[in-house]
Formats: sequence, C-alpha cells, structure tokens
Amino acid sequence: MGRASNAIRVLHVDDEPDFADLATTFLEREDDRFNTETATSAAEGLDRLSGRTYDCIVSDYDMPGQSGSEFLETVRDEHPDLPFILFTGKGSEEVASDAISAGVTDYLQKQSGSDQYTLLANRIKNAVERREAQQRLEQAETMFENAQDSFFLIDVSEEFTFERVNPAYEEATGLTNGALSGRTPRDILGDDRGAEIEQKYRECVEDRVELDYEETLSIDGKQTHWETRIAPVVIDGEVEKIVGATRNITSRKQREQKLQLVETLFEHAEECQFIVDVADSEFKLRHANKYYKRTVGLPADEPVTGQTPTDLFGETGGQEILERYGECVETHQSVTYTVELPVPEEGTVYRTILTPVITDDEVTHIVGTARDITELREREQELREERAFIEQSLDALGDVFYVFSADREILRWNDRLSEVTGYPDEEIAGMEPTDFFPEDHQPRIADAVTGIIESGSTTVQADFLTTDGERIPHEFTGFRLTDPDGEVLGFAGIGRDVRRQREYERQLEQRNERLEEFTSIVSHDLQSPLNVADGRLELAREDCESQHLDEVDRALDRMDTLIEDERDNVFDAGYTTTEEGTGFGLSIVKQVVDAHDWEIRVTEGTDGGARVEIIDLKFE
Repeated sequence: MGRASNAIRVLHVDDEPDFADLATTFLEREDDRFNTETATSAAEGLDRLSGRTYDCIVSDYDMPGQSGSEFLETVRDEHPDLPFILFTGKGSEEVASDAISAGVTDYLQKQSGSDQYTLLANRIKNAVERREAQQRLEQAETMFENAQDSFFLIDVSEEFTFERVNPAYEEATGLTNGALSGRTPRDILGDDRGAEIEQKYRECVEDRVELDYEETLSIDGKQTHWETRIAPVVIDGEVEKIVGATRNITSRKQREQKLQLVETLFEHAEECQFIVDVADSEFKLRHANKYYKRTVGLPADEPVTGQTPTDLFGETGGQEILERYGECVETHQSVTYTVELPVPEEGTVYRTILTPVITDDEVTHIVGTARDITELREREQELREERAFIEQSLDALGDVFYVFSADREILRWNDRLSEVTGYPDEEIAGMEPTDFFPEDHQPRIADAVTGIIESGSTTVQADFLTTDGERIPHEFTGFRLTDPDGEVLGFAGIGRDVRRQREYERQLEQRNERLEEFTSIVSHDLQSPLNVADGRLELAREDCESQHLDEVDRALDRMDTLIEDERDNVFDAGYTTTEEGTGFGLSIVKQVVDAHDWEIRVTEGTDGGARVEIIDLKFE
C-alpha cells in the first residue's frame, strides 16, 4: 500500500540506544519527512511492527537474542516487499551473503562521521521510492488486466507498434494480443485510417500531452464508433510508451443519431407536435415545434415554456383540452380526441393524439400530435352524401344490382334483390352467387361467374328461386372489377326480369303464324285471277303491241313467283293452314316421292282449290 502522506516512517532496530537516537537525529535533519522510531532488539522491533505500519526498517546485524539476518527472515514471512536495510558495524562477505539470501533490500556498513547518515538517508528514500514505484506498477497492471474499459499500450521507440492490450480490449474488438503485438495501426486499419491514428500518437509524444478523440472503425464488416484517450508514459525524462483507453460508443452514437432524427422530425413535421409537463395540474407546455407555434400565431423563435391550454385557446377550448390531459395521466394510456379551436381561424377542427411518458410508473410528460382535419371532415361529409346518393339511386333501380368479391363473397346489393328473392339482408350477406338459383340453373351461373373473371363480361339467363319457391326468369349481365394494376377484385352486374319480354315474344310468334296463314290463303285465292290475267294478256298481245303490256307481264310473273314460294312451303314439316291440321301429311308424301325419284307439284284445282300432282311415275 502507498503512504497516506509525504512522511517516511522508519523503524530503526539497534541494541545500542545511543547510536539509534543519534542516527534518528541525523536522518530527520537530512529530510524532514523522516519519522523514525527505535527498538533495542529484534523482539521489540517485531512487536512494534505488529501494531504499526512502516515504510522502511533499518537494523543492526550483531544483536543479542536474534541477529539482524534472523530478524530479516522473520520480517519477510509477513512483509515480503517491505524495504529492509542492514546497517551494521560488522562487515564481511559472509554477512552480506546471508543478508542477500534472506532478501535484504540494501546493505550498508557503519562508519565514523556524519556522512554515513546522509548515505543512509539516501538509501532509505531510494528503497521507499522503488517500493512505491513497484506498488504503483502492480496496481496499474491489475487495473490494466481487469479494467472494463479497453486498454492498450503502444511502443514508440521506433514505429508506433502495439505492445499489448488487455482482455477487455480483446473482447470488445475481437483483436487479440497475438494479432496485434508488434503491428502498427496502418497494418491493422489500412494506410488512410492508420495514418490518422498515428498522427494522434505523434502529437501525444511530441507535445507530451493527453489527447481525447473519436474514431470510426470497421470490425467484422460493421461500422463501430470509439471514444479514445491516450497519454504519454515518461521514463527517465523520455516518452517511451503511450497508454490508451478506448470505449465502444456505437450504441451511444446510434442513440444520438436517433435523437437528432426525432428532433428534426419533431421540428419540421407539418403538424402540431408538443410536449406537456404534468408536474402540476396546470399542464404547462414544455416544448412545441414550429408548426404548432405558427398555428397558434407565435413567432418561431418565441419560447412556449409555461403556457397553458387556457393561455393559448381561451377558457372554453382550454378547459376541454385540460380534461383530456387529465384522462391521459389518470389512465396511463393514449387518448385520441377531436376539438374545435379558434386558431388559426374560428371553427378549425383538430384531431389530437396524446401519449403518456411513464417513468417509474408515473406519468411525467405528455407527448401530443394534433392535425387540422377541417378539410378532411368536409370531404368526409361530401363522401357520406355521395354514398347516400349512390345507394338511393341503386335502390331506385327496377333491376337487381349486386357486387361480389373475387372469392364470391357478396359485398353490395340494392333493395331490389331482397324484394325479388324474399331473402332478408342479413341472410343475403352470407350467400354465394349460386345460392339464389334452383339446382338445374346453378351450373350455368357458376360457369357465367367464371366467364366474367376470365373474359371480363358475360350475359346469361336463369331463374331466381324465391323463398316461396317461385321461379322468376332474369337476364344477368356481369362485368369484371380490377384495381389499377389489373388485379381482379371481383365482379358487378344487374339482373333484369324477362317475364314481359318472353310474353311479348310469344304474342309476336302468334301474330306471325296468323300472318303466314293469311298469306297462304291469299296466295291460293290469287292464283285463279292470275291465270285469267295471263290469258287476257296473251289475247291483248295478239290485238296490239304496247310497252304497258310488258310491264303487266313482269308484274304477273312476280305475283306468280310469290305464290310458287308459298306452294313450296306446303311440303315443309309442320306447315298447315288450318287449326286442325298437323302439317305433316304433305311432308310425308314428299319424302315417299323423293325416295322413288318421282316428281310432285302443286297446281290450281278445277274447283278453285289447290291440286297436288305426282308425275313421272316409274314401275318395275
């Protein structure tokens, strides 16, 4: 252990008290730091040593009871490094050898005159200083090896080379003593980075000063930040080494960067951000960003510390905000609310989020974010009105309207779907497209849905099956729905009741049938007059020549063609001019005639009706 003060405590053991006292006097004259006590025997010296602390022992060699050499051996058992100077009048090689073997610190032979005390004083001071230096070295070694900080020692005799590093350095950097010993910073870190560090070492040596600096190193491919302090080690007036301590501050740097980022975002955010101190119930502002200040009409450089909600927003608006602050503190949870404030103009609506900052289970601050949602509210109202208009328009449709997702989940429908099918809305919400149709029509609906997804659109007819079991025919037209990237979202479509259309088609078919019957009758009734007209036309040509007769001839040919077309129709299956007829008789006759390669024709009957002739008969 080192001395607690500058005093040098000496125990002088000599069986001649007068000599011991004289030596004490001279020693204290040489240096006032000496504080010397005497003992007249080894036994008394050991007794004193057991109860007190000394920096050095001075002992005679030839003493009764226990010699100086034996006394030294006893002292070394308990105090192996305590300086021990043998100061004796008996000088011989044997005595010196015994003393050295026992571990004596120094050996000095008594002489006449006072110079011997000056020499003794110097020997004592040197011994004490060497011991203290050794203790400091041992302490430094212990600290070096066991320190949590990373220590390194640099030899500056030629180049700046690593001499050794402590275990903490090895663990922090992954670089061992074996990998570093004898190598320079350039060898380890490369020329550029190594040169920068060597320049720091050079300044430390040349100026003999401690230096602090930060450095960024790449270790195992990762950028790390280090805080380093170096100091010169001066021996005999020369800087021989540099001792350094370095600490990995990467986490601190990352926190600083994160804090700087947060502060930057806080200050430049285009919304009101603020911090409230909750130390008292007034909830005074601790900090606010530029946007907040601009919103409430304060200069950007004007502090807001100490302002309360009522100071900034008046009694009414401020009181509502205070209640929200109190809720946040009481519940220890975030609070979201909207409030109408008179800044920057009357009627401005803000949505605010309050987040508690909790330390040791106590809310110390509130961090708030407020955004002007006045325009958003107006837009939301417009959207609500537009949605209501669309829904009313869809419900006013006479057709069924529907929207399904790509997974066949119904998303939207109008009132007409429920009115037609009889299903309530809560049941419709869980139905798939095919659920609305009878089993015999479900496959065509499934195919139609697939067709919409694949081709983009389709039209299909099928019957709705109502909750009462009624089948109502509809025509469905669907269209695929996609997002801007072409991803299929689902499909929408309409269903139109086709009962009236089918009834109209039936009536039209009946009218066509009556028209055909009328045409048949007319063609038959016209055949006789046409024959008469043909005959008269032939007689007229014998009497005179006229272009008008040619026009009459062409008109009669046209009429005859129309009648022949009608005659040919009588052989079609199902053709009849009476309600009782089946329309299959003449069709069967014609098949028999064709099978025998005969011919069949329809001509005018002698009584004005139709006559069917079979000619070119061949029998074998």
